[in-house]
Amino acid sequence: MNNQYLEVLNLAPGATEIEIKKAYRRLSKQYHPDVSRNENAREKFIEINEAYRFLTDVGPRPEPMVASAPAYDYNAQDHAYDDWRRKAKLFAKRRAQEAVRRQNIMIKSILKAFDLVLILIVSFNIVLVIDSHMTLVAYNDLSSNQPIMKRSSSYYDILRVNNHTLYLRAGDLEDVEKIGTYEHATVYATPLFDKPMYLDLVIRGKNYRFKQYAGVYGFFSFFIKAILLLAVLYKAFFRSLDVQLTLTILFAFLSIFQLYIFLKY
Repeated sequence: MNNQYLEVLNLAPGATEIEIKKAYRRLSKQYHPDVSRNENAREKFIEINEAYRFLTDVGPRPEPMVASAPAYDYNAQDHAYDDWRRKAKLFAKRRAQEAVRRQNIMIKSILKAFDLVLILIVSFNIVLVIDSHMTLVAYNDLSSNQPIMKRSSSYYDILRVNNHTLYLRAGDLEDVEKIGTYEHATVYATPLFDKPMYLDLVIRGKNYRFKQYAGVYGFFSFFIKAILLLAVLYKAFFRSLDVQLTLTILFAFLSIFQLYIFLKY
């Protein structure tokens, strides 16, 4: 005769109390709702708790069975344990609910702390928007016949003028660098963070304009829009704790990467 509770804990008839406790600890950790990704983890966790409580509370065998029968060799469905099983299921269900409640409390604490971080992130991005829309400051280099000194990478032509480093699209300087020198250069930078936006070169009387390709106002400017949009969605539309926690992780990734770009370029 099989025992459904032993099967739940993956034990054989005759299992000792120590073996039952070891199996319970191993399986309860594996299927705990806080850590398991199994879609049936909560139900499995309740079932494991019921089996453990039954096997430890009721004992090795029910009274009606003969003493010579193997320990735990019975089928609970064949005996009158309905009341105990109901209580065991209720206990396990409450325990699972308590685990979910503790998890939600922890998530709420994280989200509450993140609200302050979110204010700083949004404020920084609003300042970036303001900075990019203010009147640019012009820095003129009136020195004549300055050589065009540039470095190249896989993505950029890197040019330094007037203490400003411009990361232009790779190949942008391909035509003008053949001439070798420029008569006049003007760098246009933002007033708050002094980030270069444009470069004007005068070469043999002809004007050339180049736009900063990299940087928080260049190629990576979409980070500003993405962060501000996510902030609106996070506060106005998403109420699920799991979704909000996922968005905080996404916020952290975008913000760290944006700060790296801001400092690098």
